[in-house]
Amino acid sequence: MATVGHGQSSIGHDRQDNFSPRGRSLENDFRRLIDDERFHDIALKCSDGKIIYGCKAILATRSDVFNSSIFSETVDNKLSFKNINSTAMKIILEFLYTSKVEKENLTVDNVIEVYNASIDFKLIDLLEYLIEFTKKSLTDGDANVGKNLLSKCVEKFSLKVDNEISKILIEWVAKNKLEKTKIDSLSLEGLKYLLEKTLDAQTPFATPEFDIWQYTLVKVTRNVTKNETLVEKILNGNLFHCVLHN
Repeated sequence: MATVGHGQSSIGHDRQDNFSPRGRSLENDFRRLIDDERFHDIALKCSDGKIIYGCKAILATRSDVFNSSIFSETVDNKLSFKNINSTAMKIILEFLYTSKVEKENLTVDNVIEVYNASIDFKLIDLLEYLIEFTKKSLTDGDANVGKNLLSKCVEKFSLKVDNEISKILIEWVAKNKLEKTKIDSLSLEGLKYLLEKTLDAQTPFATPEFDIWQYTLVKVTRNVTKNETLVEKILNGNLFHCVLHN
């Protein structure tokens, strides 16, 4: 099989590792192939500039999207993905090779990126797994976990997002009171999305309307003070000058 050249160090192909002997576990046998350079014949350039390597036969067999792309878009055994970073791509490949994702590889910090990639690759089973992972993370974590995930979701998908994970996050954040005295990870875009989605909906909202106004004012103020350029404009009067003349 032709090998795509790359700078990753070669693994010891004959060494004993933590896997069971070949032939006893299909999952473990295919997990070995993920990092085995002898079977790398396609390079996947991700949105963060990093390149992940894989096996055409496995990717094309396991994914309709890869099957179509490999045989119609591949140039010099390379494919580019402008909306999928390398962390998400590694998990996508792990799932395609083994039908599983090891617990330590999926985290609150990358689940939104992986969810986005799973949508692009139309991996229904992985999407369902990610939803369950998100629900468990919300239940096991504190209120800030939901705010953090909602902010990441809006950042990744935009304010127009309307998918299963966004609905779960909206419901979760809405039922936890927004505290103006606490610094949390809900972004202004996340807050805007939350308010837009709950304005005319029947979603229970734990925060009274006046408290929402106070929370929003405090959050905006904190964001303004972090922006040194904006603060300087305000202090110099340039911002007001611009407002008055527009």
